[in-house]
Amino acid sequence: MPLMRILLRIARAVLQSVIGQITQQLNVVENQVQARLKSYVQEVLGGVWTGQGADRFVETVNNEAMNLLNGITEQVSFTRNCITQALDIMDQADQQARSLVENLIDVFQSI
Repeated sequence: MPLMRILLRIARAVLQSVIGQITQQLNVVENQVQARLKSYVQEVLGGVWTGQGADRFVETVNNEAMNLLNGITEQVSFTRNCITQALDIMDQADQQARSLVENLIDVFQSI
């Protein structure tokens, strides 16, 4: 197997691993951090904590913390999508280059 082919396989595997890790971290933010904050808000709304401080806490979590977390998840998703697109472009370029080489080989063999 040619060296370039081996390097492309390694690069593809690394990128797929990175995409998987990004997806795992995205799930952590969405399923653990956001869920935990929502549960705290529900506890406060359920009466565990009352008063102005409790109201401010709920407001801050709902309006500020969740917006920040949503921004993080959007950026992480965007990054994951960009890496996925880069992987697709790499595969397309590899296929096009292989096709050109095969055509060139056919031309030389027909001479």
